[in-house]
Amino acid sequence: MQEKLETLEWAVYRQDDNGNVFLVEKGLTRAEAERQVHSYTALKHKQLYWAETWKETD
Repeated sequence: MQEKLETLEWAVYRQDDNGNVFLVEKGLTRAEAERQVHSYTALKHKQLYWAETWKETD
């Protein structure tokens, strides 16, 4: 299962102070997405950042 998660496409999301959720970037590896989350979180903005697998929706 872990190997499967590593090969999926990942995305980084941001939630602002009003609860609105925005896609920051998609098409990342898990490691790239986690690095971005760490970088944005280190800026100490009030927004919440997280990474999850990207699922294209119609």
